[in-house]
Amino acid sequence: RDDATGASSTNATDADWECFVSYELAVVRPTGAASPHAGSASAGAAAEAGARRDSWHRFSSRKKSHGWCDFARSAVVLDSKNGYLVDDTLTVEARVIFLNESSELVAEPASSGKNTDEPPLTGKFTWTVENLRHFAVMLKTQKVMSPSFVVGDCAFRISAYQSAVKRSARGGKNAEDGAAEDQSDGATECLSLCLESKEIDTISGDKVGALSARTAALGAGAGGASHGRV
Repeated sequence: RDDATGASSTNATDADWECFVSYELAVVRPTGAASPHAGSASAGAAAEAGARRDSWHRFSSRKKSHGWCDFARSAVVLDSKNGYLVDDTLTVEARVIFLNESSELVAEPASSGKNTDEPPLTGKFTWTVENLRHFAVMLKTQKVMSPSFVVGDCAFRISAYQSAVKRSARGGKNAEDGAAEDQSDGATECLSLCLESKEIDTISGDKVGALSARTAALGAGAGGASHGRV
């Protein structure tokens, strides 16, 4: 974590680095290899089941591993009859999309407590993503999350995702928002932004406080204010 900004670094050489990725792990058949069960739809489906999975994770110096303990059945992938294990060789692939991001927390000095080492009580966190289009598919079903930042006694992060919102829930249609509307159910595809609280090692437990926050997509002319108790 950068002590000057309160934001996390994506440089893996830093002691407190972190990075967000979308990834896919797969056990694949070698080029040209075919399943001997190809003529059987049910057996072929069983051979393919669980051989490819995708997910996302924010890796850090504290969370270095992510995956599935039940990725695939050993009886499927380690049986040479299914075409994955050829000449005692197993091929595993990892496809990774790295979120090219930067972040900064600007604190107001006057909002800090008497101890200058304490987190600020007021601050503006800016999260910039430069390759969001690579996560366009993921946004439709999953959240893309920012690095965590600390204000007061709480750690927070921003999450972004797409959702279909009916006009009644949005308080009426805004003709200038540029969002495409699905005429079949009257829903509008929207970019959803949330401020989430997040537990980290440096934050003490059993803390309750009031929060006032404003999120905005910079340069898009969109934003919203809210408040709550965390």
